[in-house]
Amino acid sequence: MKIQQPKAVTVDSIKDAPPWFEEAFGPLNDFNVKLSQVLTKRVTLTDNVDCEVREVSILHNTSYEITLRSVKNAKGVIVLWSDLFDFCKVKWQQIDIDKIEVVFWFDSLPTASANVRFVIFG
Repeated sequence: MKIQQPKAVTVDSIKDAPPWFEEAFGPLNDFNVKLSQVLTKRVTLTDNVDCEVREVSILHNTSYEITLRSVKNAKGVIVLWSDLFDFCKVKWQQIDIDKIEVVFWFDSLPTASANVRFVIFG
């Protein structure tokens, strides 16, 4: 079942609407639009959380400096995905307000290279 986008209730849609009508229903209209976006999967992680999603090609146990685009003072880094079957681990440290250093590694593949998608949380 596809969820339909709700129609906004406006002063123009109600004949002889009282003066307070728009002020009362404006926030409800905004809420309905945002709820519809969530339910129809048109909301991303970065819409709701202070974070950046990145994808890089890496070599096992190699240090990479990442310049932050929107997050300042990173609070954490997690790996979302890698194109190898082995579990990808990450350690990181803040080196400047807009830079972090990350190291990715794989337990069972000591010489691996991979594409990795990860999230930097602010």
